[in-house]
Amino acid sequence: MAKNQQMGTNTSLYKPNEVNEKYHDGEETLFYSSLTKKTAKGVIKKRYEHACLIDFSDSKKLSSAIKDELNSKIIVSYQALKPLQ
Repeated sequence: MAKNQQMGTNTSLYKPNEVNEKYHDGEETLFYSSLTKKTAKGVIKKRYEHACLIDFSDSKKLSSAIKDELNSKIIVSYQALKPLQ
């Protein structure tokens, strides 16, 4: 058992709140990142308290170079997400 589990310390980076409860792992969404400089479609891969990890490997708006360099490495604020309509 890990030391922090023995002591009862919660090291999870996800704590439910009013904003992040609206989103779910595996959900498709539009997002904007200053690293990609575009709004694109992606899938929420992992949720954190104030942001989430986005997988945009299937996005048609982003170049192969951007996908190779940044896919599954961009953490996006929930405020930068837009639901698909």
